[in-house]
Amino acid sequence: SSAAKLSSLSIGMNIVGCVLGGKRKVQCWSYASASIGVYVASTFDEGDPFMLAEILHKIAADTREKDHFYRPRPSLSGPERCIRSLVYYATGTPQTPLPGRAVTVFDDSSWHAELMKDWIRKSAYQIHSEEMEVETPCGKGKIDGILTDLLGTDRLLELKALNHFSYERIGKGAWPLDYFTQCALYLVGVQQIQPDINEALLFIKNKNQSQYLEILLRYQSIQDILTIVEVVRSDGERYTPQQATWTGLVAESVKKFQQVAAHAKA
Repeated sequence: SSAAKLSSLSIGMNIVGCVLGGKRKVQCWSYASASIGVYVASTFDEGDPFMLAEILHKIAADTREKDHFYRPRPSLSGPERCIRSLVYYATGTPQTPLPGRAVTVFDDSSWHAELMKDWIRKSAYQIHSEEMEVETPCGKGKIDGILTDLLGTDRLLELKALNHFSYERIGKGAWPLDYFTQCALYLVGVQQIQPDINEALLFIKNKNQSQYLEILLRYQSIQDILTIVEVVRSDGERYTPQQATWTGLVAESVKKFQQVAAHAKA
């Protein structure tokens, strides 16, 4: 047997050889960390090239962090959220484990958000208050940051990285109301600290083609009204859609969490 450390994952390998069907087989147990005891087995014919592609998804599936305990929060809010799945979550019903490929897709999105911040920092715009915790009507949440433009105006910054098809749906007018609700809730929380901030920039990246779409939102907290001010695409197109106003997104989210709590207790 042998052991090796590969990059920051500290992948260890125990390799055992045996003869099966006239061919010498090599079985490899890979683990991401000895402390958590996660092992992934793969079998190869001796002489075959060692393929990382066969083990990385397995490692992702077996080492993913456990889901956070249920609590109402902005990231779970919105009219498109399935109330049944929220009730299952609230009652601790075991979920079907995500495949390793899905785990890496979600991980890719978080890294894309960081890359987006890096590119913004190279511009004349400024980002501050990153990961600041705010209190909202639907629990606590952490904002991506506050964006300061060239005139010194502050706006909430919310970053999303999506696959090509989800990105295209939004570009064609299938507005992401869950994201809009999340922005509205964050604005309610931010206004407790800085009352003058009433706009949010929902900045979306197409992960497949590095296209960008920004949706400037304005929220009137007293009336619970959210409006699209303008949509700008990275190809230079700018427009304001005809259907650009929604009422009651925050109130409906509060109501939905109350319904989840009632069903969970039943």
